[in-house]
Amino acid sequence: MIELSLSGKDIHALARKISEQSYFHESLPETLETDYAAQAIAPGWPDRIGDASKCFEAVWDEQRRLAVYPGLTVEVTLPLPPDPETIIAWLGELDFDLASFSTLYREWQAIDPDYIPPGFTNRHRLHGAFAAIKGAGHRRLVSDRWLDYSPIKLTRRGDLSFVQFHDLKADAATSLQQAKPGHIALSSEPQGGFIKDGYLLRHDFNGVLEERRGVLKVTVLGRALSPREMLDACVVRGEVKGKRVNNVGFVFLDETEIGDHLHQLWLRGLECWTIRNGREVRLDDAYAPPPPTPPAWAR
Repeated sequence: MIELSLSGKDIHALARKISEQSYFHESLPETLETDYAAQAIAPGWPDRIGDASKCFEAVWDEQRRLAVYPGLTVEVTLPLPPDPETIIAWLGELDFDLASFSTLYREWQAIDPDYIPPGFTNRHRLHGAFAAIKGAGHRRLVSDRWLDYSPIKLTRRGDLSFVQFHDLKADAATSLQQAKPGHIALSSEPQGGFIKDGYLLRHDFNGVLEERRGVLKVTVLGRALSPREMLDACVVRGEVKGKRVNNVGFVFLDETEIGDHLHQLWLRGLECWTIRNGREVRLDDAYAPPPPTPPAWAR
């Protein structure tokens, strides 16, 4: 059995598509609610999904549940094994942007009571064993390089990126420790590379806009860039004060201060510059990074 949440451009269409699957279509649900009020159970029940303004929920048993939160997510419980290939095949038929799967181990909370896994927010399940991003959902990442260098096991199928956070044969304690770095990487935490809805900037970027390319250039001297500042810079991409900002470039006035910043900026799709002989020189466009190194459990 797996439990997950999905979001996309058309929540109602996504829920109707799932309701047509044999898991939910071959028998009537045992309970049916619209906006938390019980409804009569009868054939054609999926037609009522669009009637809900707060929540629609259909429950068959402990292994089958379909809930719809309009404008937010579809929550699904179904009797699929926690097997990546099986889940990828199931997801491939659906039109969604983001999917987040609950943990396979209820013991996680007892093992580390202080750990609250991050997630995609907007009523998504907190990160557990898996996550998936499809199509336009990839625009929520800081760059198309981010997943390849994250501490996860990544499987790509067309426009679907399937993320596994831990060894499925590991015990509860080991799987939790393996999953934590990947959870953070796929979140809006400072070290993460996912941009959530309603993200609030912590930094005010005072720079010079190169209007021809739409690049906001910010000078750096005598300080280090924090992960939060780099994540904020990724969020700035768009429109700022009526001006189109396609990217942010950090100009290091002292080249010796760049260090690992070059890799971290490249990883996020941000530009890295320095000054040589009085001229600005871009470094990230010629940067040849080391190949990704998956975590030991994923090799």
